[in-house]
Amino acid sequence: MEIFRLMKGKVSQLIRMQNFQEMNYYKRKTNLPAAPTNQINQI
Repeated sequence: MEIFRLMKGKVSQLIRMQNFQEMNYYKRKTNLPAAPTNQINQI
């Protein structure tokens, strides 16, 4: 059971990291429209 608890902690940590990265990605994406449109199309 100890291993299971450790794994569960790792998984929730990974999920938190994933959510954080997605949040940053969307934040950057929402800041983009200030850039020229041809730049946005390349992303």
